[in-house]
Amino acid sequence: MPHKTVISIVFFIQFVNIVEFMMVMPMGPVFATMLDIPMNKVGLIAGAYNFSAAIMGLTLAVILDRFARKNLLIVGCTGLAIATLSAAFSTDLTSLIAARLVAGVFGGLIATASLALVTDLIPGGYRARALALVMTAFSVASIVGVPFGLELASAYGWQTPFYVLSVFSLISLVLVVRYVPLKTLLEKPVRYRFHQLLQQRVFWQGYLMTASVMFSSFMFIPNIATYVVFNLHFPLENMGQLYLVGGLVSFFVLQLAGKLIDRLGALKVSLLGSLILCVVMIFGFIPGLLMLSAYVIYILFMSGMNFRGVTNQMISSRIPPPQMRAGFLSMQTAVQHMSATLGAVFSSFILSVGEQGELVNFVWLVGLGLLLVFVQPLLIFRLKRQRGSFESIN
Repeated sequence: MPHKTVISIVFFIQFVNIVEFMMVMPMGPVFATMLDIPMNKVGLIAGAYNFSAAIMGLTLAVILDRFARKNLLIVGCTGLAIATLSAAFSTDLTSLIAARLVAGVFGGLIATASLALVTDLIPGGYRARALALVMTAFSVASIVGVPFGLELASAYGWQTPFYVLSVFSLISLVLVVRYVPLKTLLEKPVRYRFHQLLQQRVFWQGYLMTASVMFSSFMFIPNIATYVVFNLHFPLENMGQLYLVGGLVSFFVLQLAGKLIDRLGALKVSLLGSLILCVVMIFGFIPGLLMLSAYVIYILFMSGMNFRGVTNQMISSRIPPPQMRAGFLSMQTAVQHMSATLGAVFSSFILSVGEQGELVNFVWLVGLGLLLVFVQPLLIFRLKRQRGSFESIN
């Protein structure tokens, strides 16, 4: 695969960015205890990050393609280091949400610039595997980053992971400055207006696909840690082990997903991920049915989400022309984070705390999730039958 060094650096940047984002979710019970935050409001912490990332994506969509990907990553890594450090000084829900809002601004910029950089550099025949490799940063974050961060929080206080991650963000900055090439665009940058990102029908189908994937996932993701602890009575001290096992499985699922897309096509892989999510939603979150264990719930949920995530990124890489790629991906990032925010906020209003401290009303989330989960394969089916994307959809 060409440009292995740059892909490795992007992998590390995404690893730091994802750990910084994921860390707050398993620490939800810790925040609830240390900062006196209601358990059913923990999802708002993750929602704050996604909200600001969405606003930033909309704001910068039409100008990102005027700048080199390297310069965007330099700004993003610098800002993320500062924002991560500020989270360590939070004293209540309001201050923690404020810190997460700032982190979302730069985290969203990093995500957009990283994907645009890889898509610019890697030809179509290698792209699914390259994107899958970059996305394994999510798995490695679960395997190494999150468990290690939880151990640091347990041993030295909840602020310590944020201190460490701010240092890693600075290391990412050094790697970008030293090794990422300045000129990576396939064509000369062009200027275009915001409405051009909204006029094309095929663009809207990509946005809708991303929205359905993220909303259906983030109705559950911010609440899984709290759910397994207070509903399934999973030991809080073993939370790092849960993320370790789930991350190991996700690592291999992501690699498998990239290869399956290249061989079988995106539609079949999307259907597989959607069916897995249906199983885990029904038997993992609806009381009275065959309840799965915490490990099985997390493994299946992450597997289904990863199959759908790689598929979504692969389809998205084929929709826009190269000179509009960063703008489209920025809009997609905005849709992604806004949908995740709405999913997290929606769940915080639907869920409530029962008499014994457990989260209740999951059946409503499952019902909506079962409807949304098949939007992605339906849209891929439509994209395969029509023309309009820059590259053909397989």
